[in-house]
Order: sequence, then C-alpha cells, then structure tokens
Amino acid sequence: MFLAHTAALTELYVAFVTDARDAGMELRGFWREGQAREPFRASDGRQRAIAPDALVVLVDERGRELRGFVELDMGSMSHRRLRAKAELYAAYAQVGAWQRQHRFCPALLFLSTSEQRATRFLRTLGAALKQHHSFYDAELVAGACAAAHAPAAAVTEDCWLDLTLTRWLALREVLEQARAPYERAQAQRAAHTRAEAERRQQLLGDMDALRRHLREHRWSVDGLLPPFGNLGELALRQAIESVAPMSDRERDALAALARLLGDDVLDLSPAAELQPGEEERRAVTALIDHYRTGQHDRVEQLIGRFGELPVLRRARERLDLGELLDDYAVDALDSDAQREAAGREEQRQRRRLYLGFREREARRLAREQGLLRRFTTPGEELLDEVDRRWLKVCARCHELAFPSIQEMADPAAFPDRDAVRCHYCHGYSLDELTPQSRKRLTDGDAAEPRRIA
Repeated sequence: MFLAHTAALTELYVAFVTDARDAGMELRGFWREGQAREPFRASDGRQRAIAPDALVVLVDERGRELRGFVELDMGSMSHRRLRAKAELYAAYAQVGAWQRQHRFCPALLFLSTSEQRATRFLRTLGAALKQHHSFYDAELVAGACAAAHAPAAAVTEDCWLDLTLTRWLALREVLEQARAPYERAQAQRAAHTRAEAERRQQLLGDMDALRRHLREHRWSVDGLLPPFGNLGELALRQAIESVAPMSDRERDALAALARLLGDDVLDLSPAAELQPGEEERRAVTALIDHYRTGQHDRVEQLIGRFGELPVLRRARERLDLGELLDDYAVDALDSDAQREAAGREEQRQRRRLYLGFREREARRLAREQGLLRRFTTPGEELLDEVDRRWLKVCARCHELAFPSIQEMADPAAFPDRDAVRCHYCHGYSLDELTPQSRKRLTDGDAAEPRRIA
C-alpha cells in the first residue's frame, strides 16, 4: 500500500507538470511530506503539526500563486484517521497557523478512490470546522474528488466537490477560492491607501478641511505645537478651534503647519519633533500679531462701552506686554465686563456709605480716647486707623474691599472683622491697605482732612 501511495503521488506530480497548463496554470513547487510539515501551537496550548502528503504551488497566467495541501487516500485510511486529519486541519486554520509560511491559507485538496469516501471526509471536515471556528477572516477552503487513480482528471476536470457538497468545481476554482480572502484584503488595502492619499492631498490643499481635521484630533495636535513657542502654540490652537470664516493670517499659518506635517498630516504622528523654518515662523508670528491686534481692539471697544474696569485693564496690560489672551479669556471679556460694571455701581454705593461711616467711627474713637487725646490726636490719624481696620485691597482687581452695609450699620456686631472676599470681583485674596490704595478713597473729595471733634 505504501508503494501504491508513493506511485500515485508521483503520478499526481507528473499531472501537475504536464496537464496543469491546460487549466491555465504552471507548477512552481511540489514539496512532499517531510518538507511540507508545519508545526503549530493549537488553541489548547498543545504543540501539533500538519504533515500533508504534498504542498503544491501553481501560478496562473496572471502570475498569481495558488497553493494547496494535498492529502492522498488510496482507500485504506480508516474513518478514525480521516476524522483525526480533519480535526487537525481545522485546528490549524483556527489559530491562523498558516500565516507563518503563507500569505493565505492554502486549500485542502483531498483525493480518494471513491466519491463516497470523498463526501464522507468533507462532512467530517465541515463538522470539525464548525467546532474549531476560525478567529480569522480566512476559513479553510477544501475540495475532495475520487481521482486518486486518475491524477490527470483531478488537474483538468470539474471533479472537485466543495464543502457545501452542492457544487462540482475545477481544481483552479478550488485554489482560487482559497486565495480569494487574500485578494479581497489586498484590494481593501489598496483602496484604503488610495483613499488615504486622496484625503492627504485634500488636507494639504484645503485649509478649511485641515482645520476641521485638526480640531477632530486635537489631542494629537497638542503634542505638535510646542516647537512654535508658547505664543505660537496658543495662536495656532485658537486658529484650529475657531469656527469663524478663516482669515488670511489663519490660512497662512495652517498652511505652514501643513507643510511641516507633510505625509504625516493624516495620522498626525511624525517620527520626530516638527522643526519650523523661517517661513513657518514668520507665518505664525503674523498670526500672533493678528490675534493680538484683534484682541486689543475688542478690549478698547469694551472699555468704550463699560469704562476702564479691572478685567479690561488687566487684559490691556497683558496685550501691551506682548502676551496673548486664550480663547476662554477672550470669550469671557464681555460677561466679565458686565459683571464688573454691576460691581462698580455697588462699589460706588459702598464708598459713599463708607465715607460717612468712617467719620462716625473716627468720632467714636476720639470719644473713647478721652478729652486730652481728642485735642492732641489729628483727625487724619483717626481716619487712618478706621481705614486700616475696615478696608482691604483685592490682590486681583486692586480695588478697595469695603465693609458690608450690615457691618457699617452695626459695627459693634462685627468686632473681629476679617473680610475674606472682594465684593467687587469676588476674588478671595485680600491684602492690607496701603497709602497708595487709601489715597483712591478720597480722590475727588473736596473735603480736607480735619481734626475730629
């Protein structure tokens, strides 16, 4: 039986050499069991191996490789052994072991002596494949025929029954089915590559599309901008986050960023840190100046509308120093100015009330000090003492923090006053009164400091 099996395998080799051309194929490789053996680790961790009678490689007229594992049954293989072979190939396909040596899973070509034995093997293999479902897209393709004694027919005739047991195919069709998943994957990759190239060209040429792309991938963009410096990074981030129609300066700056990114514009993961050149730095500097001018104009517009409020004064000072406001600060200018304008009215009311309160408190202090000190202590010193106790200066807005109306109405109820928040800007950091800040209390007041009687 061994000699018969060897002779049949040799006849099959000859048929591949001589008859495959009639089917539009040419033999490129034929490796017998020893060379075709492939060890693999099954899903249960066991070390296993397939050892087909042969691995055949044919090439069609388009130069495509077609591969198949050949199993030759001369009618002597027991059903138990057939089932073991089927389960082994199913386990091989399940873990994608073919990927170690092949670009796609070769077809399993089972040649037997009768159609009954061929059909039985395919049923057994189908059951094994269902039990060992592949983790990969490529399923094992198999065909079986009853041409073990007529190898030429196996190569040229439509005598191969497929796994569905419903179709008779030519050898080439079985082999092409095995290659089909690989070709689909290749086509998908090619289509993906073309789409990426088209998208890349669009992003490099259309700055509006580039801005949307960068905004959608803002977390990746964050790591690209530091080479432009703090102001450049802030300006580019504002250009990316803006949804307003793009200005020429924004367009030029984004075009400069696109040039630096080049082919990396799609995935935004350059291999090395961006290195802006002189042209790119000029474009970003122009963008910074453009934003600073726009922010300065907006601050001046709000000052004309609301007056020189602390929040607007601070913003102007920062811009005059060459800084740039971030998006949050710019967006908050209007609401902050409105809030501080309302706070200014309360500030004026508290100042008027406080001027009367400090006079009363100074007189009270004079009375407490006795007759002699009433005539020897200048009124200015008493007023200063009242101010030191009741006034603070906000470290944020630099405005005076006056006592509340309740405190001024009943100061005895607040013997340990210690203001913790500015009623003007609502800042929590308060400093002690200074001579300069105290001077603002009486600026514009015609009354001269006088002795408190």
